[in-house]
Amino acid sequence: MHVYLWGLLFLAALAGMYLFLRLQYNRQIQRSEFCPKCGGSEFHRVHRSTTDRMLGIGLETRRFRCANPNCNWEGMRQYYHRPKSWGKSEHESSHSSS
Repeated sequence: MHVYLWGLLFLAALAGMYLFLRLQYNRQIQRSEFCPKCGGSEFHRVHRSTTDRMLGIGLETRRFRCANPNCNWEGMRQYYHRPKSWGKSEHESSHSSS
């Protein structure tokens, strides 16, 4: 019976540590359209690390680097999926479907 109790305590500690790290990770996500360091608005996508993938489960985030050569900011930003029809005028989308 003590083995089960220790197992449950261990799992609870792991879950608590994951939640703590997830909250810290969530605070680091940049939600602005601009670079927090230089104020630029252009970014390049870079590969996420395994830690980014594990802590970002269920979050729509991607890792970006600022395109400004004088700024070396890199971090996670909120990412929104856009339908392919966005950005087209109603005139173009109605003619492309026929």
